[in-house]
Amino acid sequence: MRLTQYLQVAKKAKKFVWEAKNVYRRSPLRWKNANLGTRFKQLWKHQISIYKEPPSFQPHFLDEQGIEVVNPLARTPNEKWEQSVPDDPRFIEIEPSDHPDWHDEPLLCVNKRVRLVEGEKQACILTKTQPFDGLPPSVQELVGKEEIPYQDDLMQRAILQAHCWDTTQEKLPKRYNKQIPGWKYKAEWGIPQEKIVHILYSNILRLCSSVSTRYPEILTTRRLNEDAYVNTNYQHNGTPIMIKGSHQYLITSDRPLAPFADETMVDDSVQHTMPDLFPLFPTIDLHKTNLYTMENNTGWQMPYSHNIPHTLFVSNGTKLWNPDQLNANSMMFLFGHLIAHAKAKYGADATTLPEPISGQCVHTNGIDFHLIFYQLNTLDFSSTEGIKNFVWFDRSNRLFEKRVPKRAMLRNTKYEDYDPVVFKKLLAVYLNGIPRHS
Repeated sequence: MRLTQYLQVAKKAKKFVWEAKNVYRRSPLRWKNANLGTRFKQLWKHQISIYKEPPSFQPHFLDEQGIEVVNPLARTPNEKWEQSVPDDPRFIEIEPSDHPDWHDEPLLCVNKRVRLVEGEKQACILTKTQPFDGLPPSVQELVGKEEIPYQDDLMQRAILQAHCWDTTQEKLPKRYNKQIPGWKYKAEWGIPQEKIVHILYSNILRLCSSVSTRYPEILTTRRLNEDAYVNTNYQHNGTPIMIKGSHQYLITSDRPLAPFADETMVDDSVQHTMPDLFPLFPTIDLHKTNLYTMENNTGWQMPYSHNIPHTLFVSNGTKLWNPDQLNANSMMFLFGHLIAHAKAKYGADATTLPEPISGQCVHTNGIDFHLIFYQLNTLDFSSTEGIKNFVWFDRSNRLFEKRVPKRAMLRNTKYEDYDPVVFKKLLAVYLNGIPRHS
């Protein structure tokens, strides 16, 4: 291609860009097209597809000066860089197989990043569980039975402290609104979502613990553990699965929670038929890892007096998952804490339980609260037959409405429609397991 032809191509390309911009400006739907940038690149690529080869010309004045024109697309292999100090520790490459916990056979792992596509249904299959909706009857009876003086006023102050009054100023993720994709939000600083949940949990637990004036046994029978850790495993149809991770808070007790269901209901669970994910395996979303230890660890060295899990508090402030998937991940970790306790109490090879083991879980993004109640009835996961475990889901308890402005800054956010029933449920969860005074 001659130089004049190349200049003509560039002129046509410039004209195409000018015409495309004019069409974009005149389009009445320009703010509703979310992928204009991608579409523009596709059109540009189509227009210049016949001119991909670089111009193969060498003007005579370059020949006279002895300058050679190099093709920019012709790449030469780079020489391997060698460090000046052979044993520099900054550049030491460690082989994974040299790690003491390395295994050639990978293990399926459930951690905080595992998102089960089918949500609660898939989690119930993995844990041989029969699901129920709403609160268990024993917890429903506690809702509204106890009341803290000025609890609604104190709870609303706790919400404002977590969302508004804290002095933390960090750069927040850039906002995006699907309704106005062309709107560019300014950079904003404020309280990160993870810290909002942490402050809110701290205030809720402090407010709930104020009932110890009427129930002093709370001070001796309960322990609040921060950064609650669990590392345990179990066999699902012959496949080992590890549950490993840590969460915000875990309340432990020296006495077990009463079962949420009676023996008759447990015996009737034999008739329950487990769902099927065919053609998918229920373990399709679990991570594979070669670094693991087959241990049963709850972060505490035994013997420990308050080693019975009571309530697990999970933060999902930064997860853009649907509530079904959030419930599934939280349920798996509550199940892991109960499995770890059952193995520590009855042995690693136990398949039957003399009595059920119950636990509770609360997870939130700072606005919506989800409550999970789990009753571990069996450790036999070799098949879908026999006694099933139980789980209750109380979903989407919205504590208040957070109305984020459409175009204005976040400092103009409004907090409205506080629901006092949500805190009554949280207080009932906290009080569950305490002998009631006459």
